[in-house]
Amino acid sequence: MPVKTDRVALLWGTVIAVAFVAAVILRSLEFPTFHLPFSGTWIGLLAVSGVFFWTVIRAYRTLWKRPTFWLVLIGFLPAHFSLWWFFILRLAQGQNLLRQSTFYAVGGGMEVFVFCLIMFWLYKRHPDVSSYAGHKTR
Repeated sequence: MPVKTDRVALLWGTVIAVAFVAAVILRSLEFPTFHLPFSGTWIGLLAVSGVFFWTVIRAYRTLWKRPTFWLVLIGFLPAHFSLWWFFILRLAQGQNLLRQSTFYAVGGGMEVFVFCLIMFWLYKRHPDVSSYAGHKTR
């Protein structure tokens, strides 16, 4: 049975998530002795990972009902974290913000490209990005 999430529920989920992140940031600024259990580098990794997997999952919406799609996606997780661990902790560490952002962009672009090639090789389907532009009106 397909589950449809209401736009209002998605909006409230986003508002709650943003409020939580803002509260954590404000608390760390207000109380300088308060330290998060992870660094800003790991927050960046989680943000980039979220955007990457959201993009890939949304682009292959037609494959959601196939268990092999989810297995390939789960199999791609270790490769993703290994790549970002190498980029973030090895190459981009100590670089300025512009250079780190360039590493993020180039690495993310390469990852999406490789994943799309794998999906095309397995399913002979290209990513459907028409939903990114919104609904078509006639």
